[in-house]
Amino acid sequence: MKKIIFFLFVGLATTALLAQTGQIQGKVLNEQHQPVADAEIKVHNLSKTTFTTSDGEYVLTLNPGTYILEINANQLFPHKEKISIEANTVQEINILLQEKVELEQIELFGALNKPPEKLDQITRLPLKPNENIQTITTISEKVIEKQGILTISDAVRNAPGLYTYATYGNRSESIGGRGFRGLPVLKNGVRVHSDFRGQGFLTDLQGIESVQVIKGAATISQGFGLDLGAPGGVVNLVTKVPDFKNFGEVAFRYGSWNQIRPTIDINQVLNQNKTLAFRINGAYEHSDGYRDHNSNNRFYVNPSLRFMPNDKWDLKFEMDYLDDKRTPDPGTVNLSADNTQNLIYDLPKEQFLGFESNELSNKNFTYSTTVKYNVNDRLYVRAGFYGSNLDTDGYTTSLRQIVNDQGIIEHPTLVNRSIGRSPFRKDDNLIGQFDVVLHNIYSGAFKHLAQIGADVRNTKVQTKNFGSIGIDQIDILSNEITNTLPNEISFRETGSSDQTINQLGILAQYVVEYKNWARFFAGLRFSDYQDTSTNGRLNTETGLIDFSESNSEGTVWNPLLGIMVYPKKEIAVFASYTTNSNPRSASSLDQNGDQLGNETSGQFEVGVKTEWFRNRLRFNTTYFRVENRNMIMQDVGLNDEGNLEFLPWYVKGGDDLRQGIEMEIIGRITKTWEVMAGYSWLNAEYQNSTRFVDGSRPNNTPEHVANLWTHYAFDDGKLAGFNVGAGVYYLGKRPYNDHVFTAYHGITPDLAPWDNQAYTTVNAQLGYTFNQFGVKLFFNNIFDQIGYNAYRNVYINRIDPRNFAIQLNYKF
Repeated sequence: MKKIIFFLFVGLATTALLAQTGQIQGKVLNEQHQPVADAEIKVHNLSKTTFTTSDGEYVLTLNPGTYILEINANQLFPHKEKISIEANTVQEINILLQEKVELEQIELFGALNKPPEKLDQITRLPLKPNENIQTITTISEKVIEKQGILTISDAVRNAPGLYTYATYGNRSESIGGRGFRGLPVLKNGVRVHSDFRGQGFLTDLQGIESVQVIKGAATISQGFGLDLGAPGGVVNLVTKVPDFKNFGEVAFRYGSWNQIRPTIDINQVLNQNKTLAFRINGAYEHSDGYRDHNSNNRFYVNPSLRFMPNDKWDLKFEMDYLDDKRTPDPGTVNLSADNTQNLIYDLPKEQFLGFESNELSNKNFTYSTTVKYNVNDRLYVRAGFYGSNLDTDGYTTSLRQIVNDQGIIEHPTLVNRSIGRSPFRKDDNLIGQFDVVLHNIYSGAFKHLAQIGADVRNTKVQTKNFGSIGIDQIDILSNEITNTLPNEISFRETGSSDQTINQLGILAQYVVEYKNWARFFAGLRFSDYQDTSTNGRLNTETGLIDFSESNSEGTVWNPLLGIMVYPKKEIAVFASYTTNSNPRSASSLDQNGDQLGNETSGQFEVGVKTEWFRNRLRFNTTYFRVENRNMIMQDVGLNDEGNLEFLPWYVKGGDDLRQGIEMEIIGRITKTWEVMAGYSWLNAEYQNSTRFVDGSRPNNTPEHVANLWTHYAFDDGKLAGFNVGAGVYYLGKRPYNDHVFTAYHGITPDLAPWDNQAYTTVNAQLGYTFNQFGVKLFFNNIFDQIGYNAYRNVYINRIDPRNFAIQLNYKF
């Protein structure tokens, strides 16, 4: 009996003692009110420490009394918080940490503790790249600045497996990836050039904060794939937005070929409450080019305004404008008489086969208004309106070798030169997007995230085609090639098109997380598509343009399923499956007037995402498999003059398979040593094709692509302030033409394609900073490697030869 009383007494005393404790909980946030993961919270003079979760949350249980909390987190100032604990109470205390530095906190992949800017406009979910089911590479402005990047092509080479598909005579930047031609390139999530072939466009990277490469299940958020390259992924250019700090930078760059480039970046807080901020970026550039009679002149401006009256509202108003004028370059030719070998003529750097009066004008204007409203900690609403206007026009030179009736080039160095007016194009795009997002919803051990939204797109495209005019015949080996047109040229319009596309998408996604151990993803998108076109074609008998109207429409459903498992906190294993559909093809009719059905593709990915050194370094690897089914192709035939032309009906083209492995590492190994590296292996082949030889590779599809860049900064000693970087890029050999057994795009049937040879370029950078001043030296293609980008057997353009630049900058 005494023992029973004793144990009851001890139990009651223990219960009473435990009842005297209190609890605090809350979040650790940065200045942008984003959660700070892995922040250390230590109780002063007590051996009691905890760390915040991935959502910045913490919980501490203490005896009644007054304590000092010491909070430490990467890239943020240490903070001390005085608290008082009362018995039997639970207090909520949110802690705000200030950033140590302003722009230097950005890692190679962006900010440490928040998703990349505007990533949720593509994924539609408030998740970091390592939490998303998609394969995502973010190339931050830190990389753009340190590498001195000026083009989209040079930026995306830092993402595994991406390469320049073609420049179409130095007129645009078309990006290839995963064996697909022309990945859609967006700006702030909006289409700029809506041509389904993904011919790309030009922009200035002075106003670009980051370049996001999103692969795999991007379809579920972006809708059906109207671009040929859509199943391969998308490239999203994110423009800079204001911050609530005053800073600025001016820079001047001078480089090879008389390149002159001044730039500005100014950010200003406009009121005392720090709720309204303005930012403007601008650039002017002139360059003579490495070939004679080439030039490039551009003007770029990027103003933006941001208003955050409180923690609930965030409004952004953005625009950017580019006016680019350049000389198109017809490139060189292949000297193989039967087009079976790679005998590309290495045209001397200074020699130009076009006409000096040729010029291409590219004007691009984009704008957007976005608003995010946090209803509470668990619900927010986001809406956006985005637009773009692209106007292109100009004059270009084309080269054509003379082929006899047997398809043999009897004199490979002789070419006919003609001049043409590049297709006049006005490309206007509008997008409205609305999302409702529920997050941080808990039920027992489960955490829920749900999104439902809609997007409406309107595209209007006006094009005009003009007949080319033969000028002369030249021998490319001659030293007396004129670059002056003999007389004034007048072009005749041969056709035009007015196209209006309306798209509606409704998207729902659901993510459930179990104890920070696993995430399950599910999504479904409904898309409705309508295309109304008026097409005109020159009637050679009447001399007038005959117009015809066409309409197509279709609806598709695209699902997404995925799982992500965390065997350790720093390691995520994921798998996903989604589909991509092209309802435009549903209205494509065969020769008998019968429908051929939708083009579809199924995408499967499995991979591993890892984080090391408190998220400073990331290593990811992915296996992907994309199956294109029921490819629809417009039929071709010979006209009365014996030339190939497209026929007014379509045929089933069969299937193809793209599968491969991608690996990347990005981040900091130490405080001062950074690295980016990537590798991709790709197997792509046609299957059950009605036009292409089964087992053959699509044109311009490399098997191997690799990139490596590393940077080291000296922060103490006699070399303090110096930094050095170096990079290597390898693009493997790839077939120049498709291997066909029926006539297609002027390719000779049954002729095995020859390979465009592999090339490797090496770049380096040197820099020195002193207080607010900096100087940088850029060395590109140091070993003067010769490589070519080409679109089949036209526009064979050499990559830039060895070049140098120096840049001076001042930050304030």
